[in-house]
Amino acid sequence: MKKIIYILLIILLGEAVFAVSFFLTPGVKEIPKEKKAEEKVNTGGASLYFAPDSVTVKPFQNFDTKIVLSAEEKIINSADLYITYDPKLLEASISGGILSIKQGEYFSIFPSRTLDAKTGNIYLLGVRDFYTKAVLKSPVSLGTLTFKALKSGKTQVKFKDPGSAMIEADTNKNVLGETGEMEVEITD
Repeated sequence: MKKIIYILLIILLGEAVFAVSFFLTPGVKEIPKEKKAEEKVNTGGASLYFAPDSVTVKPFQNFDTKIVLSAEEKIINSADLYITYDPKLLEASISGGILSIKQGEYFSIFPSRTLDAKTGNIYLLGVRDFYTKAVLKSPVSLGTLTFKALKSGKTQVKFKDPGSAMIEADTNKNVLGETGEMEVEITD
């Protein structure tokens, strides 16, 4: 009985130390809750685009596109990325039952990856490592998505706007200004 009480006390002490260190670590901020489109005020300064911004592929061919963020001299805590594509012409890559994304240079994790393959809607929540103060000096890759061309046609992969947001660390406000799109041509 004494062993069980001793073990429980050690576990509680460990949890308390973790909680205190988490909340007292400089730079730790609350992850913003999902906001309605009209609440996502754009203060500008950051842009999102795809690289490459156009591609020509054959039916049933896979291709990659990087999600690129440019936010000179800003620290971005998190990103809400809403991406759309035509599910009749493209298919997003899935691995283990979830949307497949290769990690980029800035965000350490994507805790939320949602794919609605029927409507062609993707939602990604990217979060930076809160123990580092990574100021952006140049455009960086947030991650890489893979698509498969299904049949001939022309389409776009683009960010939903309003909807997508880049939350700056210092102000906790959306600093997303411009978003780009990717032109996809599928030819036999």
